[in-house]
Amino acid sequence: MNIESELIAQESGAFELNPAQVRAQQKMISELMGSVLKEDTHYGLIPGCGNKPAIFLPGAHKLGMMFNLGPRYNIERNELGSDHREYEITCELVHRGTGRFIGEGVGVCSTMESKYRFRNENTGEIVPKEYWDTRDNEIIGGPSFAPKKIDGKWLIQHKVEHDNPADYYNTVKKIAKKRAYNDAILTCTAASDIFVPDDDTDDQIMSQESQEQGPRTVTQPQSRSGQPASTDATSGTPVISEGQCKLIYARLKNADIGIESFYSKYGISEIDQLPRDFINDCLEWIDGETK
Repeated sequence: MNIESELIAQESGAFELNPAQVRAQQKMISELMGSVLKEDTHYGLIPGCGNKPAIFLPGAHKLGMMFNLGPRYNIERNELGSDHREYEITCELVHRGTGRFIGEGVGVCSTMESKYRFRNENTGEIVPKEYWDTRDNEIIGGPSFAPKKIDGKWLIQHKVEHDNPADYYNTVKKIAKKRAYNDAILTCTAASDIFVPDDDTDDQIMSQESQEQGPRTVTQPQSRSGQPASTDATSGTPVISEGQCKLIYARLKNADIGIESFYSKYGISEIDQLPRDFINDCLEWIDGETK
């Protein structure tokens, strides 16, 4: 019996697999990871997720292809009020050759998530120098205000709610679909001991940053070549971690966004020069570019 039929039998309860068969299935996944899947394209390490790499959507597709699994989706739409909407999606996986049900996963996304609920408006006001001494947001207007570098100048941005949540209906539907598919693939292929889903990325990053003992301050950022990178008057401010650099690079590749576009948007010359406060803004921008 080949490994594909063993997977079907296991999930349908027809018989129990012996240790050798379980090892064979594990070996298939390991061989796929070693010979086909590419780090930062199909999977990648995410800060706060331990030593397990996160499986990205292209990697989940490759796992589904190897085991000949096709998705069927059940979509539930919930209206949340004020034109906000939530999608709860169940992804069923079936074997394409036999049509047999293998297992399922779930995913939820809504326009109430911060990346879709809010946008930044440029106030046109320069960030005062005293802000960089304490990074107290009250100096620039309060919790809903943040600095952003535009055309070489640090300007104050105001975080406000989108006036038309419908702009993101299609986006949140696709994100919920992706989350459900990834969950189903990891469940049905028993690959959760190798990978974690990547839909928890943002929460993991924020959790990690909030637990750090003091800011990570880089006075002279290093470029990818190991040589000192260019600095500006605010180069002593906390910047993103090495793991977050890898995350952003992977997201840019998945979204097919050129690295120079990223540098131009944030007025930097290396990924590791991105101020830590901008990690959410950066991920939101990448998501917006893939709409």
